[in-house]
Formats: sequence, structure tokens, C-alpha cells
Amino acid sequence: LEHVRPLLDASAFAALERFAPRLRAVAAKTVLVHADFKLSNLHWTDDDRLLVLDWEFAYCGAALSDIGQLLRWAPPARFVDDFANAYRAHGARLPDDWPRLAAAFDLFNLAGLLENQADVTSAQRLADVRGRIAETVTWLST
Repeated sequence: LEHVRPLLDASAFAALERFAPRLRAVAAKTVLVHADFKLSNLHWTDDDRLLVLDWEFAYCGAALSDIGQLLRWAPPARFVDDFANAYRAHGARLPDDWPRLAAAFDLFNLAGLLENQADVTSAQRLADVRGRIAETVTWLST
């Protein structure tokens, strides 16, 4: 938690502190995390199999970290519901408060983008990341 303190403002860090016990509990069961899990890295084959591309940032961590990134830009409710239903249908479990926990995990991902600002290709993209952090913190605080 302390490694993101310099990257986030006080309200974002406070939100992470409030969620820290739940995040630690959820993160206790680790899985292979893609760490760049977004629609542009998901592709369907001609025989209807899903390919997940771009694995160079993969590590062992909390599944909700990838889920937070997938849902970062507020996809439609139907997408979120269909995702959750399919995830559960394939034997995975989601805690009751999974959307908030996933968003809290994504604050770490967003902080990483701020830390590596060279990866953020434009001033607008950097503003978008900061705006997403602010929106997430507001939502987590309600």
C-alpha cells in the first residue's frame, strides 16, 4: 500500500486504506493475472475460442485486479452482468462487493500508469487517468 502513496492524492490513498483489509483478504488467493486485461487484448478465433493476447506484464496476484482493469471505463451494465454471470458459470467466485473491490484494485493499476507517465502517450490520456482515479475514489466513498 505504501508504494502508491506518493502517486495518489490523499483522498485516493484514504480510499485504499479503507478497503485494505478486504483487499488483503481477497488477494490471499492468488491467480495468474494478465495485468493488461482489456478488450483490445481479447480476440475470437474462427472456431469461437477466446484468445487473450499481450502477456508480458503477467504476474501472480488477485483476480479482481484484472477485473478492475476490464471494467475501468464503465462499460454498460449488461456487459458487467454478462461478465459476472459467465465468470460464475465457469466456477469462479465473486465476493458480494466485487465491483467496488475490483475498482479499488484498479487504483493500483492506475497509480502505476501515473508512475510510468512515459507509457501515457498524451496529456489527454494522463488527464483521463487522473479523472478515472477521481471518479473511482468518489464512487468508493459513497
